[in-house]
Amino acid sequence: MKKDLSNLTSLLSFLLLCFVYLAGAALAGNAHIADVNTDKAMYTPGAGTTIYVDLTNSTASGFSGSVEVRISHLGDILMDLTPKPVSFLGPGQSTTKIFSWTPPVVDFRGYLVEVTLKDTSGQTIDRGSSAIDVSSDWRRFPRYGYISRFDAGLDTGHIMWQLKNYHINGLQYYDVGWKHHIPAPPIGWSTWPDIANRTNSRATVTGFTSAAQSYNIKSLIYDDFGSAYDDCYTDGSGVTLSMGRFKATPASESNQYTWGMPGGWATSQLRLMNNRDTGWQNYIYGRIQDAKTDLGFDGWHMDSLVTNWEAYDYWGGTFDVYEYNPEFINNARAYWDDNTPLVQNLINGNGLDWMKSADVDFVYAELWDNYPNYSDFKQFFDESRSYTSKAVVYAAYINYDKASGYFNEPGVRLANAAMFACGASHIELGDGDQMLSNEYFPNQDLQMTDSLRSAIRTYYDFLVGYENLLRGDTVSADGAVSATISGVSTSTDSSAGFVWIISKKRPGYNIIHLVNLLNNTSTSWKDANGTYSAPPTQTNLPVKMYYTGTIADGCLFYATPDSDFGTASELSFTTGSDGGGNYINFIVPRLEYWDMIWLEVNGTTIASTQIEAEDYDTYSAVGTETCYDSGGGLNIGFVNNTDGESYVGFGKINFAAGAASVSARVASTKSGATLEFRLDSPTGPLVSTVSVGNTGGWQSWQTRNASVSGASGVHDVYVVFKSAESNLNWFTFTLLPHYDGDLTFDGKVNMKDMAELGSDWQTEYDFNTILDIANDWLSGVAL
Repeated sequence: MKKDLSNLTSLLSFLLLCFVYLAGAALAGNAHIADVNTDKAMYTPGAGTTIYVDLTNSTASGFSGSVEVRISHLGDILMDLTPKPVSFLGPGQSTTKIFSWTPPVVDFRGYLVEVTLKDTSGQTIDRGSSAIDVSSDWRRFPRYGYISRFDAGLDTGHIMWQLKNYHINGLQYYDVGWKHHIPAPPIGWSTWPDIANRTNSRATVTGFTSAAQSYNIKSLIYDDFGSAYDDCYTDGSGVTLSMGRFKATPASESNQYTWGMPGGWATSQLRLMNNRDTGWQNYIYGRIQDAKTDLGFDGWHMDSLVTNWEAYDYWGGTFDVYEYNPEFINNARAYWDDNTPLVQNLINGNGLDWMKSADVDFVYAELWDNYPNYSDFKQFFDESRSYTSKAVVYAAYINYDKASGYFNEPGVRLANAAMFACGASHIELGDGDQMLSNEYFPNQDLQMTDSLRSAIRTYYDFLVGYENLLRGDTVSADGAVSATISGVSTSTDSSAGFVWIISKKRPGYNIIHLVNLLNNTSTSWKDANGTYSAPPTQTNLPVKMYYTGTIADGCLFYATPDSDFGTASELSFTTGSDGGGNYINFIVPRLEYWDMIWLEVNGTTIASTQIEAEDYDTYSAVGTETCYDSGGGLNIGFVNNTDGESYVGFGKINFAAGAASVSARVASTKSGATLEFRLDSPTGPLVSTVSVGNTGGWQSWQTRNASVSGASGVHDVYVVFKSAESNLNWFTFTLLPHYDGDLTFDGKVNMKDMAELGSDWQTEYDFNTILDIANDWLSGVAL
């Protein structure tokens, strides 16, 4: 307990303290863990990590013991670091124990850091957690935050340190610039007014960008992709009327689309510009470059003040604003390079279909009335996945109509649980320890309670530690993976008053999430007035889970950010099958807000099996449809990207000694389409390329063959659709003969036994079998 015994005023409180101490509960000892954090928000492969464990003794007695740190990945314990002794920590004293760990050189992997404080008798006194993200590129697992205050004198290092502790690896700097069409102020200015006439400090801005760089956090300047102050034509900036977009012809200032601003702001309105006009493109790209050069920004967060879909250009031609966003973004990418972060806001999710060809770092959607319910988090994620494998980040404002006070913890935790379980992350944290409640980021009418702040820290540890199950190539598994809970009402659509079961899969794993909506009377994620109550905690839930694949020696794990600091526990289970398929039965120990359960499916599939394309374990930018080929079923089609983003992936394919060729059942009306067969990722080693060609129709099926090189052993297999659209029904590999160590090939004939038979071998084996073996032997294929 944090309270000094001398300050206890009742015998009851004293007895309670003694009971808690004897029970060994958290914070029951003479010292406790004040904080656990790491030195970076994200690490490149091969880089060492530093873990800080801050201890504080808040009692009247001295303390001695030790600090233990364990590193795990998806439930598997990787390492227990050497414990650090706490020789003596006196009353009121603090100390920091520093640990070092170098992760395996594997890219895009998350690790959970579990910390335990023990006394000299080995009793656990307190626990804590952190997490480590090893990623060479932030866009795979973006954890987006914001900075919105740039007053002179802010402690920029401390504010950035706070955000680093949540593992935030990218920041949107909201309203940091001077004018929308001149975001970087003149070089000599130490301060400037932003659009709301707040005073921004150059030293503060550059302090933030410098500190962010030291923590491996990307800094993106917020600026609309197509707007300018009302005085843009007279301020000498170089903006011209020909760059504008208009609601009528002829082009004029009065006919230009505008966006009104509040009274007293730096401009009365913003003039909206033509995103397809090369003059505007080159102008604004140059101005953003000034912000990169002068203020230290890495990239650009583009907002969208779209009041229209259709507009007129200066010359009277009509165009669709959203349709040209990809061109605008891709030209920006060409202006810079692949390492410059670019993000665009899809307001209310609009424009997602156009973004499939836009080279943004991830899909950023500000959700409003188009996506009002918890289930819409999943719907949008699935819609996005049909276009791209890019990560999804939601701007979704919780407790939006609450005017003041504190955020409602149940509403925030349920919304985050739903977003994270559905595969997305949430821009909500910024300015050190603040949280968003509306679209004007500097607003701080609502504050986090200490309880919520602590819970969110653990949620973000969980998001990082289990990123390889929550994000990346994890996709929805509706119909393939499902579950029921005996005695508990469940739904698959986030119905109020039910436990929402979300099914997911990825190569090697079947996953279910349980989100506790039992106390909810609404399906709205917004909890607009901050009135949602905490869900009733459930214990010992009997679950029946249908799975796909073969378990083999796979384990079942359970973890929750709501208790035990997200540490995974292995669960025992039994197996069975019925009309619904193969299933397992197990007991979930506890459900407060959100649980994640994952089953390892470690069985392999022999590559010579006919593998149905619709039985994928992961996918991107494709869909399924009814197949009219022999055998029926479904086929993969609706290829939305032929540059490598459209693919299907299959876990644990066993090539044994190797594969000689692949056969694929395909259909297309296009010429030039190919299928690339790659190992372990969509960009992994290329082992075969199948030319599809025009088969005469989308359901005119033909079998295409190609040689295979470099495939042996067990691998995940990705089929990538390139160059043009095509459909895929199934594929299979022809394996090389397997030498089993005793001159036996695929178990057909044992050459040693043949030799021992002498001339009698002719009576034991037919001529064709012997000829096949002899040819294999002479060619050395199996050797």
